[in-house]
Amino acid sequence: MDFDCTWEPDEPQNAFLVIRANPEVQLFLCDRPYPGILIFEKRANPIVSKDLEDRSDHQPVVMWSMRKWVRKTFCMRIPHTGAFLPAKVIDGYHRPYGGPHMWVSGAEDLEPWIELRWREPVPVREVHVTFNDDVNEDLINLHHHRTPFEIIPELVRDYRIEVWRHGRWEPAHAEKENRKRKRVHTFSGVRTNRLRIAVEATNGSPFAQIVEVRVYS
Repeated sequence: MDFDCTWEPDEPQNAFLVIRANPEVQLFLCDRPYPGILIFEKRANPIVSKDLEDRSDHQPVVMWSMRKWVRKTFCMRIPHTGAFLPAKVIDGYHRPYGGPHMWVSGAEDLEPWIELRWREPVPVREVHVTFNDDVNEDLINLHHHRTPFEIIPELVRDYRIEVWRHGRWEPAHAEKENRKRKRVHTFSGVRTNRLRIAVEATNGSPFAQIVEVRVYS
């Protein structure tokens, strides 16, 4: 069964699709999560802590829960979205705010990369790279529950930084077995008008995901 969900807002914004129980409708889960999509379920009985002074059973934050749907996504087809364009890595946001703020590659890209350009060569002394480590994940492996993975799958594992010099790409740094969200790399004597980060492998996700890139002279 097809549903016409055509929606073109005047400016980018989050979309909430509410699906009510219907015996004629079945929803299927994907075999992997997709960035930028979350599933919530409305509780029959909202859970509100008695320790909260201004508690209310009617607030969406307690009426809806995603506890049983963490890292799950319903199958859907999105023909086009500008939510993960390369320009997201320089929009100044480190976290989701009114939507995702990161670049996401295609799932079939063999070695995805993202490039920064300047009109004239500039000195490059520091490159700050922030990767996606799924800030929505409740990672408490030392306490009451454990995740099925030791490292966030979306986190980029192997990557390299290249600079354009003498008419070709030259390697400036290579990193293996990364486990951190934020990496800072320092350089000396590097001057270029083009810099790119090539992702060689992630910790499990089919998508390369970079939240932010900053270059300091």
